[in-house]
Amino acid sequence: MHTHDNRKYIAAIEGTELAEVFKNRNIKSNDSSKKFKIIERKVFETGKWKPYLKRGGADQYYRPIMEALDWSEESIKMYDIPKNVPFEQEGIVISGVSSRLAARYMPRGCYWDSNKAIGFMIKNEVISIGYMLGLLNSSLYNYLAKGIINNTSSIQITGIHAIPFIEPENEIKEKVENLVNTIIKSKEKNLEYDYTKEQKAIDDTIFDFYARKFSFPNNLKKELDDKYSIYGN
Repeated sequence: MHTHDNRKYIAAIEGTELAEVFKNRNIKSNDSSKKFKIIERKVFETGKWKPYLKRGGADQYYRPIMEALDWSEESIKMYDIPKNVPFEQEGIVISGVSSRLAARYMPRGCYWDSNKAIGFMIKNEVISIGYMLGLLNSSLYNYLAKGIINNTSSIQITGIHAIPFIEPENEIKEKVENLVNTIIKSKEKNLEYDYTKEQKAIDDTIFDFYARKFSFPNNLKKELDDKYSIYGN
């Protein structure tokens, strides 16, 4: 969707990293018309604002909502909102601009643009959000997305759809889900949580599962560990 005037219709939520950035920018600006909006969290929670996903970046699994979209009747009239996009549903958001493939949990109620943040819903009821987050953030999928399909800092929806997918066995799915749940709960408490241990277990699980389905080169696992994992050299 497009607001046509992000500075007018989008605000940072007080207490977030983005709010601090906006505060510093506002201090340096003498032009009131160019100042960035910051709203209190209690105002955001009134329902007069919608959570808005606009930032890209390499953050995986979880990032707190930082931006809010003005949801007054007058403002909505100014927006271009595609009717065939299932906004406000629970799902995942993938960074369109990032050094690596980065997917995060998207709670219900969110809107987004389709440049730096791309929203996805899971249609297959057998596949959980937790499993998809683990799969997308794995070293194997990072290699497929950034090493083969598009080795630039950006990725498009077509690139995401081009990555091969195999429906997992229950044991694989549950193992990845449990690891992802641990990461998300830990990052909710501490954004700087080091999830290297869990990520390595996810990477190994996904690689071993796909290696049973495809004929991988003998040196691929080492390349993934060295170049496409968060714990590589």
